[in-house]
Amino acid sequence: MLIFVCSPMRGDRPYTTAKYNRNMRAAAQYSKTVVNEGHIPITPHLFFKDFMDDHDPEEREKALEMSKQLLERCDEVWVFDENGTSEGMKGEIELASQLGKQVRYR
Repeated sequence: MLIFVCSPMRGDRPYTTAKYNRNMRAAAQYSKTVVNEGHIPITPHLFFKDFMDDHDPEEREKALEMSKQLLERCDEVWVFDENGTSEGMKGEIELASQLGKQVRYR
């Protein structure tokens, strides 16, 4: 299955480099968890960060829209919220529910 990994990128305010780095390491580990359970992780914030500027409002909005399009193609959404639930995550969870996707809290 394709699993959409829902976890914080920046997290909620205050934004710090340390929090961002922690969240990126965690997202990579969550992706590995998906692989270890026999599925394919879709973790957009790990990929988009390399070419989209999350601090540029237009680019952030475009990245969020692309993430939503990827979520639509996934079989399930796995929510990893040990580091909190960001506003972006809330939007992804809401969309998944609207689409009738299975949402699993991990």
